Amino acid sequence: MSTSVAFVSRSDNEQGMPNSKWLTLEHNGVLFPPPYEPLPDDVKMKYDGKAVDLPPEAEEVAGFYAAILELVLARDNTFKENFFQDWLTLMKRYPPRDGTIITSFDLCDFRPMFEHFEAEKAKKLMVTSDEKKGAKTAKDRMEAKYIACSVDGSKGEVGNFRIEPPGLFRGRSDHPKKGSLKFRIGPEDITLNIGEGAPIPIPNIPGNWKAVTHDHTVTWIAQWTENVNGYNKYAFLTNSG
Repeated sequence: MSTSVAFVSRSDNEQGMPNSKWLTLEHNGVLFPPPYEPLPDDVKMKYDGKAVDLPPEAEEVAGFYAAILELVLARDNTFKENFFQDWLTLMKRYPPRDGTIITSFDLCDFRPMFEHFEAEKAKKLMVTSDEKKGAKTAKDRMEAKYIACSVDGSKGEVGNFRIEPPGLFRGRSDHPKKGSLKFRIGPEDITLNIGEGAPIPIPNIPGNWKAVTHDHTVTWIAQWTENVNGYNKYAFLTNSG
């Protein structure tokens, strides 16, 4: 198991810059969620009683709402309005392939998608204990490289290496943006921070990093901006000190 690293400020003589936290830094970047897998051909939302042929990009977002169809949140007016407006905006770029024009939320029927998701959940409950252990072992083995890093030649760990998948922003209480679409984050959104001369990690999905920097005064390895509130987010090295 990798050990945590206590970060200390380096003197100017050591690094040539004030407040340096490390001399050398190597890591494997961040882990992106897998690409969206389209639903089976017989699972489609309906509009005004008719099945709609959505392209994957629009289907994925419709699925975000369908998945929570029976939660109280799905009946919240602000949540519904923000979701619907963001979905309509997305469909200007990825319109239904059958020519359906969606303009009314009340005519949308997401239940076929919801029922499919519920059936998939039920299948997962039937998985045996051995199958669960095997899946966890494979997951842990795959994630191990992203946890591990090297700071000044010592083994360290990255605390939050997983990039959050896209979805609908839930917010708290009466947040005015609840229901807004949280975009999928890709390599082109990520600025990496890594040591000079260290191998540049290859993303686990197609794409190139937005930028690569070598900032010795910080302990984050990756930075990006989420679209709903415009907040900067970071993947940090674990700090035991």
